[in-house]
Amino acid sequence: MVDMQDGGGQSVDVDWSDDRGATFCTPQSLSLGVTGNTWPSLWRLGLARDRVYRLTWQASGNTALMGAFLAIDPVRT
Repeated sequence: MVDMQDGGGQSVDVDWSDDRGATFCTPQSLSLGVTGNTWPSLWRLGLARDRVYRLTWQASGNTALMGAFLAIDPVRT
């Protein structure tokens, strides 16, 4: 989940790497909404060790990233 302010109808791209940033997957686009604070979310991102996440966006106005949150479920073997 990403906490962003004033998206203005723009989007943010999220991609990740399972090899500590050497390569990244195809970005997933999240809409930020039109006004106010938004909480776009991606679900079921899979299982990985040493995963790195990357957020990218282009904004013509004032867009602020205020936080990113991960809900992690432990794997039971």
